[in-house]
Amino acid sequence: MAYRFVRARPETELMGELRQRLDDGEIATYEPFGEAMTTALENARFDPETGEAVWVEASSRSDSAAQDTFPSPSSPYWSASSLSVASSA
Repeated sequence: MAYRFVRARPETELMGELRQRLDDGEIATYEPFGEAMTTALENARFDPETGEAVWVEASSRSDSAAQDTFPSPSSPYWSASSLSVASSA
């Protein structure tokens, strides 16, 4: 199992859209990691000291290809300059 600990500053004006996409189940349909991404984002927490969202992404694939194909948290919902990812296999 591979894990990624992610910290990213949310683009607050887009959080309503992200919440709607999660609630509608849209993100869960993405292959191959939609359900894992949905779970990770639904369990995300806000760090008031840094203004960042914090979550853990998990993949059943522990090879390097899993890291390359896992959905990127650097979507329009997160400030790319604040993105921090730590991986563990």
